[in-house]
Amino acid sequence: MNDSRRSMSYEQRREILNQLFFEREERMPYETQFYSLLSLSAIIAAIGLMADSSAVVIGAMLISPLMTPILAFAASLVMGWPVRASRVAMRLFWATVFVFALAYLMPLVFRVPVNVVIPDQILERTNPTMGELLIGLCAGIAAAYILVHKEASSALPGVAISVALVPPLCASGLLAHGKEYALAWEAFFLYATNLVAIILTAGTVLLLTGFKPRVRDLKFNLRVAGGMTLATFFVVLVAVPLCIRTFGDIRDLHDREVSISIISDWIGKNSVEIAKVEVEDNILHVRLKVNLPIESLYENRSTGLKPHLSPEMTIDALKERVTAELNKEVDITLKGSFSFWQSTCAVPTDCYF
Repeated sequence: MNDSRRSMSYEQRREILNQLFFEREERMPYETQFYSLLSLSAIIAAIGLMADSSAVVIGAMLISPLMTPILAFAASLVMGWPVRASRVAMRLFWATVFVFALAYLMPLVFRVPVNVVIPDQILERTNPTMGELLIGLCAGIAAAYILVHKEASSALPGVAISVALVPPLCASGLLAHGKEYALAWEAFFLYATNLVAIILTAGTVLLLTGFKPRVRDLKFNLRVAGGMTLATFFVVLVAVPLCIRTFGDIRDLHDREVSISIISDWIGKNSVEIAKVEVEDNILHVRLKVNLPIESLYENRSTGLKPHLSPEMTIDALKERVTAELNKEVDITLKGSFSFWQSTCAVPTDCYF
């Protein structure tokens, strides 16, 4: 009795499959529509990334058609269709190449110089962590649930916005054009993370909702088990470096808080304040701001940081304190800026060096 409730009817299963697979005379219209929407999504995403506009990037997410072949691949695994799974995988492969190439060529069309500052919208997609993997897993659950339960279709735009597919792929292409290959790989890794996460959880939801036919066929069940095991393997494969990176980020955050406290004590009552502190593994990047009256521009032409620090404020002394507190060897880079003020000027002008 319980098994029958978990099994979908033939009509329900066929209705879902008709939304995911387009063959024979339906294939060409679908391919035309798919690549048309994919082109628009990639162009909008690339423009939004280059313009540093989050609203435009969100618009690109909403019209991206990539979720359909991803769910089709998950359904192929659950149905034990290796041939169809390979066909859908090739469609995803060529779609990935297409979006990457289109984004790579966009700076040439708009004549964007390669030595410009990388926008924040691009940089935000170059540091994937376990958080992004969890979002991808949840998005797969939501997408498969909406596929099975039509009454929840109003949540589909939210799923499209929550998971990043086209934007990180476009970011990868843009960064590759700018010869930022390390960052390009990180953006592509974010895309791959979301891809495998959606496939795994979408397939799991389809299994739990009785999408797989209940047949006593050993080969069929082995194909399904093998496909889901392979999906799980790829998720674990991306999860390992993401876990390492996430724990590293947590450690760096702790080291940063400790370092800020030490730097504050190191500064003491000097007319210097902390502008920025960044931690990258065993390297501490410190930027200080020296507050001076505007008259000092005419009295003292020194542009160095050292004359404005007390004798005990040395990098060696700071390094010794930080190393002792964090219990590890730390290298420190120290930079600064001047902030000039006067009684009639509430907002000082900064001068970096």
